[in-house]
Amino acid sequence: MNGILDAINAVLDERITNAAVDRAVARLRAGQAQHLTRRQQIERELSLIASKLSRLLQAIVSGGPIEIVVAEMKIEESRKAALAAELENLDRLGTVAAIARLKRELATYALDVRSLLGHHGSQARQMLRKLLVG
Repeated sequence: MNGILDAINAVLDERITNAAVDRAVARLRAGQAQHLTRRQQIERELSLIASKLSRLLQAIVSGGPIEIVVAEMKIEESRKAALAAELENLDRLGTVAAIARLKRELATYALDVRSLLGHHGSQARQMLRKLLVG
């Protein structure tokens, strides 16, 4: 089994692991275009919700049916909160700093795998078993 671990470790040289990390980051960046589109949709929806809430508030001021208007306002406020949370999540995922940090973390994990394969045979075998069986 150590021969197999040595062979895997030899194949996982720094160029290969860097290329794998670069591919992972490229996939993440490709998803950023979708995030931008979704961000624009959310911002448009939030603007529409703000307008609707303003109209609903005006309906209360002008003596509209309070129970119905308040129920509508609660629905819109709930939707607004959900969209704001989604927008915050997109902000966290899409920042350049987050991508750079992720790239550094992935590169570190790749080096950890090489170190594990080279120096800790029993743990490496266990990791490979989990990867191959699971």
